Amino acid sequence: MNDYPSRKFQLLWSIDKGYLPPTNRIAETVFRSILSRQGERWQNFHEDPNDCTDVMYLCREFMRKNGFDCGTKTDLEDLLQKNNGHILPVESISKQWNAALPLFESSETLVLIDDATAFYAKESAGALGNFLKK
Repeated sequence: MNDYPSRKFQLLWSIDKGYLPPTNRIAETVFRSILSRQGERWQNFHEDPNDCTDVMYLCREFMRKNGFDCGTKTDLEDLLQKNNGHILPVESISKQWNAALPLFESSETLVLIDDATAFYAKESAGALGNFLKK
């Protein structure tokens, strides 16, 4: 039950109001995977599913300000440093994607490809390029 977003919010509310001290256990709960766009809040109460995810990001920042980060911020910063600003080593495959995707100077359309897609679907660069050229 503690992975339900509303339960996480109750814990953070209790810390903010001074009813509970911030603890490692609460931090671990808050920094576990977010049930993004899932869970009882939007299914049962018809709330905007984006609100829950956005508020959970704020809750994590609240815990960081209370001295708990479960290593996530440091781990991400180290990863970005290692990969020159990317979460995966995409520099070696960027030429492949740039060569495969068409560039039309008159176009106002842009295709953005995230690091994970670029890295794990690099074999699809040519096929996507051919599709876009059509």
